[in-house]
Amino acid sequence: NWRCTCDTKPTPEPTVRPTPAPTPSGQNLTCTAYGDPHNICFKGNNFQIVPSRTSNFVKLYEIPGKITSVLELESRIEDDKHIDIATALILYDGDMEVMYKIAYNDDDKGLDCKAFSPDLLSASQHTRKGDLQFSWVASGDLPAQDLIISWECKRLEDDTKVGMTITWNKLNIDIADQLKFEEEHNSGSCVDCSPLNIFYPPSPEKTTPPTPETTSDSKVDGDDNKDKENDFDPVQGNGDNF
Repeated sequence: NWRCTCDTKPTPEPTVRPTPAPTPSGQNLTCTAYGDPHNICFKGNNFQIVPSRTSNFVKLYEIPGKITSVLELESRIEDDKHIDIATALILYDGDMEVMYKIAYNDDDKGLDCKAFSPDLLSASQHTRKGDLQFSWVASGDLPAQDLIISWECKRLEDDTKVGMTITWNKLNIDIADQLKFEEEHNSGSCVDCSPLNIFYPPSPEKTTPPTPETTSDSKVDGDDNKDKENDFDPVQGNGDNF
């Protein structure tokens, strides 16, 4: 079974539910976006992700009023060919304000794909990994929901960006038909298996992510996020443990 190895801060019930345990053999759904970029959605369909002429952002997964996951694509010319790669994951909260921006960092490659509390790494390490875990308590007709987002950023030995691989691991508690629930309540390419989920970022004042600390002993205080949504319990993953 999946076990959380991250640090968590105890919070009195009923805000916090027991830690979820989605496993590959369980009922949870998995969606993965690859850096080249293509996507394997909850149904298992495999398709290419392409930017539009007006936006290089694609909405991969949204739980309305709770979280929106957006993939940012970067275009470049390589060997006289136009290619796109996934270079950033932006996570918005229910108010469409940026919670996290996880991205390559060309100014300091040791900070590639850090969510918060980054530890400086040596330039010889060419793969960065991390994850974040989110839980929402049951509300109205909606069940409790657990979501684990994990990512990996790769570079070649010459530091060329290969693109991000991002996985959404979703579990709707006590729901028999997980896929039907997703199709009826949530959206994005992970759900509808379509590359046509073009996203336009909100106004600029809402697109600046929190500034990460750069000391190895810094910690994240999740209390600020709790004020934005009373049924949202952000549980920090190991995005700062590589």
